[in-house]
Amino acid sequence: MGGIRKLDKMPDAIFVVDAVSENVAIDEAKKNNIPVIGICDVDADPKLVDYPIPANDDSKPTIEMIVNLVGDIIQQSKNGKK
Repeated sequence: MGGIRKLDKMPDAIFVVDAVSENVAIDEAKKNNIPVIGICDVDADPKLVDYPIPANDDSKPTIEMIVNLVGDIIQQSKNGKK
């Protein structure tokens, strides 16, 4: 996909669903001082991310719920709500 180098602006943070399988994205974010929010299953070290979310990263309903909540929070912050 090209990674974050090809972006016009660096993101304020990144969100990953699986902290273990997204290790390349996490490493790239860390090199660029970009905070990482990520779902950490029992097989993941929560120290891999700045803001771990303990949850089952293999459960589709769990992933959908968390992604929807994170999306709602991002949208609210863009609209000036806390």
